Amino acid sequence: MTTQSSGSRASLPKVSYVKAIDIWMAVCLLFVFSALLEYAAVNFVSRQHKELLRLQRRKRKHNEVRESRFSFTAYGVGPCLQSKDVVTPKGAISTPQPAPKGQDDMRKLFIDRAKKIDTVARAGFPLAFLIFNILYWIIYKIVRHEDFHQQQ
Repeated sequence: MTTQSSGSRASLPKVSYVKAIDIWMAVCLLFVFSALLEYAAVNFVSRQHKELLRLQRRKRKHNEVRESRFSFTAYGVGPCLQSKDVVTPKGAISTPQPAPKGQDDMRKLFIDRAKKIDTVARAGFPLAFLIFNILYWIIYKIVRHEDFHQQQ
């Protein structure tokens, strides 16, 4: 984009005011940069659930370490204190509980947010560029037409 902008300016006379081609190139560059930012935002949001899960695991692990200091499962007492229905034999190792369903729901929530951003951007960017085009060419033709008639 910058190469095209420089090439177009090289063939035009040097003036102190902003030319129509400068506005066109600046807005096109803005749209390209905005699309790049949108891609980064969608990528960030879609991966955010992994970071949240990592923090939850770290917190859970920290809590398990704290609970294990006061755990009497090796003596067969821990499960009795935790639940009346479950009895674990002496020396049994408790199995880690499966991931709660909330994690899948949370993952789906973040993915849905990313898809929503992408859907809005897919409609928003072309619509915004169309509006810019309409305004740009109307203004350019009106201003150009008035300048042309003033010179004669």
